[in-house]
Amino acid sequence: MSRYRPDLRRFIRTPLLALAAACAAPDAAPTSVSPSPGSEGRSIVAAVRVTSAADSIEVGQSGRLVAMPVAADGTPLVDRPVIWSASVQTFAILAPDGAVRGLAPGAFLATATSEGHSASVLVVVREPAGAPPRRVELLPRRVVLAPGGRHPLVVVALDGAGAPIAATGVRFESSDPSIATVDAEGRVAAVASGVARIAATVGDVRGETSVAVDPAPAGAFTIDVLAVGEAAPLAAEIRRAASRWEQVVRGDLSEVALALPPSLCGIGVPAIARTVDDLLVVVLVDTLDGPQGTIASASTCVARQRSGLPVLGVVRLDAEDLATMRALGVLEAVIAHEIGHVLGIGPRWRDPVLGLLADAEARDPAYVGANVRAAAAWLGFTDGDAAAVPLESEGGAGTRALHWRESVFADELMTGWIDGDGALSVLSVAALADLGYDVRPAGADPFARWIAASSARSAVRALVAPPRPPTRLHDDVSGTPALLVP
Repeated sequence: MSRYRPDLRRFIRTPLLALAAACAAPDAAPTSVSPSPGSEGRSIVAAVRVTSAADSIEVGQSGRLVAMPVAADGTPLVDRPVIWSASVQTFAILAPDGAVRGLAPGAFLATATSEGHSASVLVVVREPAGAPPRRVELLPRRVVLAPGGRHPLVVVALDGAGAPIAATGVRFESSDPSIATVDAEGRVAAVASGVARIAATVGDVRGETSVAVDPAPAGAFTIDVLAVGEAAPLAAEIRRAASRWEQVVRGDLSEVALALPPSLCGIGVPAIARTVDDLLVVVLVDTLDGPQGTIASASTCVARQRSGLPVLGVVRLDAEDLATMRALGVLEAVIAHEIGHVLGIGPRWRDPVLGLLADAEARDPAYVGANVRAAAAWLGFTDGDAAAVPLESEGGAGTRALHWRESVFADELMTGWIDGDGALSVLSVAALADLGYDVRPAGADPFARWIAASSARSAVRALVAPPRPPTRLHDDVSGTPALLVP
């Protein structure tokens, strides 16, 4: 089932660490404050507080870290010695009095100690402004396109500590323009079948990504749609939604002859007497739970016994929310999302034989299928193929662990929330591969880490500027078909 997003909290981002840029002068001295007397006229140090910090400096820059011992009532004790030490001396020289000088890009923990009490501050040493990058990366790390397809690339320039810096004067080139070209803005255009390398050079540092051009195969995967009753006028939207999935599945599945009585797959589903190649989706307009509640649902009714892949699925659209979905421009995306669940994305992840989920019932559910792990790394969301991919950790039983995590993947089509059209990305294509489909990544929509971040900001603007709020997709989809066929 699909529901509207209830509030704005998931878009609130709280920084975990804010680093001050100001540096105190090396000869700065703290203001003199009289200590509060203890029982013998001398207060006991109860804590140490960092009162000013050169906690973000450039290589070659000097500054001073300052800390103040305080009594139990918070009174500063200016007459107590403070000794500074560094967790490592690789990135800066830190003197016992807090004087610090940057040596190389990196970060370390500086600790001030007085009478057994201490306080720490993270010191970041940056490359000087305008310094050339030490490493250049291109995202996505791999692009697959059909001939005529286009995809933007983004250049990530990194300093010696691995922190992003501005990439200026980028020069792009293709190893084989007969396969793929790239313009001065980093937009790749697929020309003909094959593999080309696209390079971006910043200064003397070069980064590369591969572009594979994959023509559409013969004998493409087919999704037949049957719009019943009030859904008949929606035939154009349903067809476009189904065609998005047809573009990313390569091979035929076995044909299945069905002879089903009416209502076997639910109330309103007519008798089915036909041969299905490769999937049949029945779409109905139904009364689910009134306006602004459940807006759509999906289920698989018939599946192939050996592979577990679907033969017949049902998508229901709530009659009370239909006009709203059309007005918001999300109807086609909602239908495409539900067809994705019919195909098995989400519901079949729970099959223990497939072994695709980790910690599905815990706080931090994750996807561990090999194809999706590789896709997330290609797109720049994870550091490598071994990393698990985060699944939605919020929402009810119909949302968590059944969708990609919204806070990471933003407007990907199969997150639990939808913004506009939703991107059917390589991530969801890879999920189909893990389920046993022969897939065609070239049919996927452009998507990568920076696109998702940009989309999240757009979603915030949409929330405060109706009429295009993100829609909550709470899908209570069944992973157990009503009927298995050979």
